[in-house]
Amino acid sequence: MEDARAVLIKLADRLHNMRTLDSLPKIKQQCFAKETLEIFAPLANQLGILNWKEQLENLCFKHLYPEQYDELSSNLHEFYNRDMIAAAIRRLEQALQVRGLSYRSISGRHKSIYSIYSKMTRKKLDMDEIYDVHGVRVILENKADCFTTLEVVHHLWPRIPGKFKDYVSSPKSNGYQSLHTVVLSEETLPLEIQIRTADMHLQAEFGIAAHWRYKEGVHHPSPPGLGSSPRATCTFPSDSDGCPFSYSKQCDHTGPILVILLENEKMSVQELPQNSKILDLLKRASSYDMQLSLRLNSHAVHNLNQELKMGDVLELIPSTQCKSGGYMRGFNQMPDHRLAVSQS
Repeated sequence: MEDARAVLIKLADRLHNMRTLDSLPKIKQQCFAKETLEIFAPLANQLGILNWKEQLENLCFKHLYPEQYDELSSNLHEFYNRDMIAAAIRRLEQALQVRGLSYRSISGRHKSIYSIYSKMTRKKLDMDEIYDVHGVRVILENKADCFTTLEVVHHLWPRIPGKFKDYVSSPKSNGYQSLHTVVLSEETLPLEIQIRTADMHLQAEFGIAAHWRYKEGVHHPSPPGLGSSPRATCTFPSDSDGCPFSYSKQCDHTGPILVILLENEKMSVQELPQNSKILDLLKRASSYDMQLSLRLNSHAVHNLNQELKMGDVLELIPSTQCKSGGYMRGFNQMPDHRLAVSQS
C-alpha cells in the first residue's frame, strides 16, 4: 500500500536517530540536527504529529545550541512553578465536579523548551514575559463540555484579553483542535488552559497517524497515556474492509498539498493549493532563474505547467551540476519518495 505511512516510518526513524546522536562526532551531530530542524520537524507539524514535532525540535536545539539549551533548561527548572500548577488542577477539578462535568484527565504541562527559545529569540522576550510557559490541559468526553469547561475556567480566574483561541470551531490546517485561553493564576502568573476531547487529543498528538493506528473503544475512547492501550484498527499494511480510519484519496478533495523544495542544498516543505503547477512553486524559490535545471522526483522537468501532487520533490540544480545533492539521495532511498496516497 503506497501512502503517507512511508513518511511516518521515515519520521519515526529520524526521531530514533536524533535520540542516539551522542555517538557521532560533533560536526555530524550538528549537520544531522540542522537537516532535521529544517525539514523533518516542519513535516511532522504539517502532518499534525505535534508529539514528534516537539521531540525533534528539542533534540535539535540540544545539539545545535548546547550552551543555550543547558542554560534555558536550568532557568525553566527554576521558573516552572509546580505548586501553582498542582493548586490550579485541584481547584479546577473541584469546580468541574460541582458543575457535574466528567473529564478524562487534567494534567500540568510546560511549553516545550525549543518553543520557549524560539519565542524569546523572535520577540526578544524574557521567560516571564511568555504567557504559555505554564499550562494545564483538560481532556473531556464530548465537544459540548469543552465550552462549558471554558466558562468554568473564566469564572475561576480572570482571563488575559486577546489570548483566547478557538481551534475547535476553526481547526488548524493540520487538523488540530482545542480551546486555548490564558488566565491569571493566584500567584499572578499567566496560566494557559487547553481544553479538548479525547479524540481531539489523539489527533493533536499523533496527527494523521491517529487515523490509521488507533481505534476508539465502543463507549470510552481513550488516547495513549490516558488509561487504555491503543488497539490496531487493521493489520498493516492492508486495511480491513469497512475500516473507518483507512486513508484513501478523495476525488473531490480541494484541500492544500504539501510538496518539498530542494534549493541550494536546503530543504523546505511548501503548502500549495490543489492543482498547483511547477511554475507556482518556482515563484516561492529565492534563487530561481533560467540558468537552473529542474528535477521533479529525480526526473528532468520539461513542462513548467505540470501539475504537482502531494509529496512531490522539486529540486533546483545549477545547470553545471550533474548530480543530485545529499537530500535528494536520501529521499531516493525511501520506499516512495513522494507522499503518495492509496487509491480506493
